[in-house]
Amino acid sequence: MHSNFSPDMISAASDALLDAMGSPSKLSHPMADQFRNAPLSSLANIIGQQVNPRAAGNRQAAIAAALSSQDFSKVVAEVGNTFCRKRFSATAAHRAFCQPVVVPNFKPVAVADFSVSTQLERIGEDAAVTPSRIRTTEGHEASLFSYAAALLFSRQTVVNDELQGIANILAAYGSTAARTEAKLVYDLLESNPSLGDA
Repeated sequence: MHSNFSPDMISAASDALLDAMGSPSKLSHPMADQFRNAPLSSLANIIGQQVNPRAAGNRQAAIAAALSSQDFSKVVAEVGNTFCRKRFSATAAHRAFCQPVVVPNFKPVAVADFSVSTQLERIGEDAAVTPSRIRTTEGHEASLFSYAAALLFSRQTVVNDELQGIANILAAYGSTAARTEAKLVYDLLESNPSLGDA
């Protein structure tokens, strides 16, 4: 279908992959429609012809070349990560009461604890409102950790564009990531009395 590799084609195929997996981009690439029927194998075909120009016109040879290239792995990994992050965000209910903290590296950092009463009091017209006082405690130490998983799939999966199966697996990874983070949050709350409600 295409004999030349271009960033536009990769972007279009990536958007088509997300769409076929049930997670369309808000602003899909205008060229994505031409990949709708076979986005995964078409993406492999494009990259394979770039990796091995002699495979031009031979779809199977191009797909085989793509599967051994870093370019194909990188694009599919980016699409998979995007899909997983969306699934994570949709299931990470614990983040509603978490405040992100930016850390520069993996070294432990001190995090101060702030507490304040968030109870609302009923008042009449022109009544004075009692201010709440923010209390700062010594806090605790936090560290950044990485969690990961690797997904391998076969040439047959690519040729057959078995995206629904891949999407189901990636959705499970995203949900597992959310549950893993939630467990860390709940374990911290249960183990540290100073993190209890004010």
